[in-house]
Amino acid sequence: MGYLEELDCFYNEIQENSARSLSYEKVIQDFLRYMAQKYGYDEAYYRKDFNPQVYKDFNEYIYKCHMGLNKDLRREYERIESEVKKRIKMYEDRVRDLNVKIDSSSKDNIYIKGKYKFLLDINEELLEKAKKAREKSNLFKAARNCCIEKPAWFSWMWSFNDTFGDIEQYENIDWKSKINFLEANVTDGNELAKMKQSDSEQYLAAFKSYIDVYEIPERLLHITSENYYLLDRQEIIKEAINLFQTGKYVPFVYLLVPQIEGLFDVYISLLEISYNEALSGLSKKLCAIHEGHRLWGYVYYAFEFPVLRNDIAHGNMVSVTPEMAYDTLMDIFYLFHEIESEDRQYKIILNFLNEFSDKLPDKRIAYVLDYFSNLQENNKLKWLKICLDGSYDDMIVFYGHRDTFAEFEALFNSEQFRKAIYDHEPLKTRIDDEYEGKQISYIKLNREVKKYMPLLELLKSYVDFPQTWISSIEQRIHDITEEDENERKLVVNFQSKNN
Repeated sequence: MGYLEELDCFYNEIQENSARSLSYEKVIQDFLRYMAQKYGYDEAYYRKDFNPQVYKDFNEYIYKCHMGLNKDLRREYERIESEVKKRIKMYEDRVRDLNVKIDSSSKDNIYIKGKYKFLLDINEELLEKAKKAREKSNLFKAARNCCIEKPAWFSWMWSFNDTFGDIEQYENIDWKSKINFLEANVTDGNELAKMKQSDSEQYLAAFKSYIDVYEIPERLLHITSENYYLLDRQEIIKEAINLFQTGKYVPFVYLLVPQIEGLFDVYISLLEISYNEALSGLSKKLCAIHEGHRLWGYVYYAFEFPVLRNDIAHGNMVSVTPEMAYDTLMDIFYLFHEIESEDRQYKIILNFLNEFSDKLPDKRIAYVLDYFSNLQENNKLKWLKICLDGSYDDMIVFYGHRDTFAEFEALFNSEQFRKAIYDHEPLKTRIDDEYEGKQISYIKLNREVKKYMPLLELLKSYVDFPQTWISSIEQRIHDITEEDENERKLVVNFQSKNN
């Protein structure tokens, strides 16, 4: 067992203690007693390396150097405990208030009641998390983390905690403004949102100016002409923009509002969400999206937008204000923005094909192997399988990559590709090197083929690889596994002899 593990064992031993027992002098005494009894590290063991020129006294040396703390543990524990109690009280008040609002809401206003229930679920969950955080062991761990010496440049990452950071917990977030002013920086967006509350005439002028400055109508037209998934709406968008720019807001809103639910269908398809079409309805579609992907502005689209949508659907709205028209334009733009996002799977495929087509022929295999051996992001093998199955053929052709993808597929069948994965290279290689002025020699195990195995397992269903080559790879994987097991046994034996 290493020293850091031994230190963790000590902290686990005291994590249920009260704040009083975590005082500076007391926790140092407990540490020295524990390490002496458990591991034989008596006070003499620590004193031999104590340097009074670096630390003001022996206790400071133990606290900072061996316990790894640079703040008062008891003080941090009590501070965090106080904050947690306040947080619990805050969530209890919110839960109580939301329950009252749900009970007093009109049965006919399903969207208001639905919004309160949505907020209630979030705040009840956060309340349970806050109660969990009040447990002694969790208070201790949080306090210890605050006391650990951290690099100054890295401190922001250490301090970040999103446990209670769910922005949807708040009842009065103006989600519509966040959707409307998506393109603006935070300061300008906040100023526009404040203007909405204080001066409606000035707000409308600023809103229209925003639409003009960011060329929202022009960008909508451009996206529909360039995006495979939105191209079929090009004529509708073109007609709607013409109505908007000529100030014919009633037909503009009546034409575009029904498009929004259809755009959520496109969004569901792009996100590959399993959705039962028989369970139709905007609210169910939004829930399906939000459960797995957290739709920014869900509260607005689920509980505010449906009021407008229903009035349009039932023909109850015969007049439309400029603000309603601007809002509708930005609703469409937001969904276009999400569908056009670089995070969407089809964009990831296109980016890969663009990179592949830009590579010189002799560099392409290395690029492909590097890309598909680094599987920590983007579900790379998942989209590759979908492409090889042909599901993206039309999209690939639309963006002009039919020949590129054909070359990509042909690469898998080439002898050069097989040799790049495995070419009967030696399992072990002797390495001669220099370390601190001395010549050293060691054996290196060639594990390179292991990182290509997920890709190879997928491709075996699509490529007729030579069986002798596949068998050689399987034998190599067996040999590597055997060598790794032998190394593991040597390490275990070494550790047991030294403990």
